Amino acid sequence: MLRLLQNIKPSSALWVLLLGFLLRTPFVYLSPPTPHTFDSPFFPDFFRWIAHNPLWNNLGATALVCIAALLLNRVCINQDVIYTHSYLPAWFYVLTSSMIPEQLHLHPLLFANVFILIGFNFLFSLFLYEGPSVLIYLTAMSFGAAAMFRLQLLALLLFLLGAIILMKRITLKDVLATLLGTLMPVYLLLSVWYLFGSTQENSLRFFPTRITTASGHIAGLWPYLLCLLLVFLSFFKVFANFFKNNIRTRRINQVLIFFFAYCLIFILFGGTGRLNTDISLLFIPTAVFIAYLLVGSKHIRIKSLTNLLLILSAIGSLYGAMLISFFE
Repeated sequence: MLRLLQNIKPSSALWVLLLGFLLRTPFVYLSPPTPHTFDSPFFPDFFRWIAHNPLWNNLGATALVCIAALLLNRVCINQDVIYTHSYLPAWFYVLTSSMIPEQLHLHPLLFANVFILIGFNFLFSLFLYEGPSVLIYLTAMSFGAAAMFRLQLLALLLFLLGAIILMKRITLKDVLATLLGTLMPVYLLLSVWYLFGSTQENSLRFFPTRITTASGHIAGLWPYLLCLLLVFLSFFKVFANFFKNNIRTRRINQVLIFFFAYCLIFILFGGTGRLNTDISLLFIPTAVFIAYLLVGSKHIRIKSLTNLLLILSAIGSLYGAMLISFFE
């Protein structure tokens, strides 16, 4: 499979989409999901409706994950994020976003990830332009659009300021562009909300009461613990090859590591309280770093076994209970 996806042929993109649908869509037929209603400040009616339509819920989530995966892959190719162009980032985005049942539901952070990826495309282009204030504003607008689905994501404003410092010398004009761009989408929607006389104040929740998972404890996230281990192993490869890359790629790697650490802290201390969905913020850097770790022709058997272990972990997490009950 790794050899099949280690290129940028259109057929590889089709394989990613096919594998994603094969992994995710049987769940709605073999193990009908319990409806989950997700809080969203501006679109509560939509998420309440989709929660009680399992087929559309699953297909919508799968389509959104596939769109984000292809967008991530395009960003990696356009910005030279990984030294070898392939469809592995797209595949690992699909795989990591399919490791627990909650990720098969259409939840707000799946939408937010699409806008974050658009923001990353603008952010990574800063290195190429001398007058990048417009790019900074577009980056901030994209992250602000992500916050329309989860107001807690306004906390990414601090990440943006740090990321801009990593990409270029920051100025007061850049800070103002970041502030205005981040707040503008939410401000516009709040204005529309006010003009139409909406009274859904209860959906504007910033802080969680407690961290919850499907199983009620962190052990329910064991497939992601495997991903976390692979990410930390990939850090050693990134650091070993750090000075072999061009300056732009080095800075992009620094931004992604910063984003991973920032989101990990945010999830644990300031997320929505649903760990099984908040962890979606880590899909982008996780997919990139696992692809970075497994790309290349050296030790192909070990890499293939690692990929197989990830696939089996996803299948076991999604369908394990159903398979056990079938054989009992």
